[in-house]
Amino acid sequence: MTKTPGGADSHESILLPASEHNLSFLSAVNSYYNGDFQEALDCFKNILSQDPENVLAREYVKKAGSDLANGIVPNKRLPTDALQIRDQGHVFQTTGQYKQARKQYILAQNIARKAGIQLWKAIQDDLKQINILIKANNEKELLSNLAKDGKFELVLTILNEPVTDSFTQRPFELKAPIRTALEVEEIVNLLNNEYFITVQSAMEQLLVVRMKAAFLKNTLPENDRLQQTDVKINNLTKKWVEFEISRAQSMIALIQGKYNLHERVALIETCTSELQTAAKLAPDSLEIENLLETSLSESRTTKTVLDEFKHIEAYLEQNRKADLLQARQSLLALRDYRPDPVYRKLASALQHRLFEHVITELKNPPLTMENHGNANYWLSLAEDDLLHGPGSRDTIYRFKSHLRLQERKLSRNKWQRIIFLTFLAFTCLSCILSTVYFPVIKNFFLP
Repeated sequence: MTKTPGGADSHESILLPASEHNLSFLSAVNSYYNGDFQEALDCFKNILSQDPENVLAREYVKKAGSDLANGIVPNKRLPTDALQIRDQGHVFQTTGQYKQARKQYILAQNIARKAGIQLWKAIQDDLKQINILIKANNEKELLSNLAKDGKFELVLTILNEPVTDSFTQRPFELKAPIRTALEVEEIVNLLNNEYFITVQSAMEQLLVVRMKAAFLKNTLPENDRLQQTDVKINNLTKKWVEFEISRAQSMIALIQGKYNLHERVALIETCTSELQTAAKLAPDSLEIENLLETSLSESRTTKTVLDEFKHIEAYLEQNRKADLLQARQSLLALRDYRPDPVYRKLASALQHRLFEHVITELKNPPLTMENHGNANYWLSLAEDDLLHGPGSRDTIYRFKSHLRLQERKLSRNKWQRIIFLTFLAFTCLSCILSTVYFPVIKNFFLP
């Protein structure tokens, strides 16, 4: 450390009392500002022994003693080449060339000592600092080399040790990547052992591992351990993609043969989700792409059928003739989905509505051929095999039996009416004949 002693620029700025303008005091002041602190200290002490009340001399004793103890050397006392060499050391230190900087500091210190300056605190501070930096750099190189060798656990152990001195420049930037590398290895081992419960979770973890492995390539030095992990990841990717292709083919076959739409929706969601994840793992796989398109197509078809079921339900709630006919037509168009519980429920509801209309026609008094025809019409709609639910055949049979009885009754009533009307017509004709022609006949036969 170099500075102007006592913090003043020159001794000319000090104004001495007239009584103190003597040769001894001025000589001591000159010695102090020339950096001869020991000589100045001795002179000021001598002045104090003669004039104990000299406050200014006492102050200089304190300054000279302090500067002497702290190793302060004025620049004008230091050799010029020593200062220049020290400045070169600062440049090397700034650019990270610590060993070259240390050589310059030692050279500057030796030049100063040859010039008679044994204690130069500034250069000592420089040397202390550069030694710390060299030690830190050596450890950084050591840890970097250990990381290159793949000794991640050892590097992490050293980095986690507490710092006990000013040696604080450990390569802590290696800490997070090394933890990530160890985490990747752990997940890879779990994937190899098929630890994950579902295929989806396994492939998602594999995606995460692949992203972390790509990150490690840019943050950790390349080494055999990372390369082995990359090979394992590539093998796992191939393994899980092939497994997913086989699994998706089985699921799609099951989807296409399954007509319980709610179960079908769950299967489609699982299949589509897994295939989308697999597509991220193998973006160039045509098999994955085709299977995904098939799964999405089945999803669209299932959604269309479910939407149509909702429309049929709305038609049934209206319960009008046109709506019931439309509901029946829609159910007939979806006959392939008869095993589905929703289809059976809607078919049963439609049949129930048709039976209600049959009952309504039969209960309208008096029973007419028109009512009978309407009842037969509604019953014929309910007779379709696609609409048969539990017990519906018995219900239809009872309705048919009742309609046959009603038909015979209507037929009997019809003949009764015909006979009655015939008799009535004959009677009327007889009356007319008896009224008009009887006197003529009587006159003809009875003179």
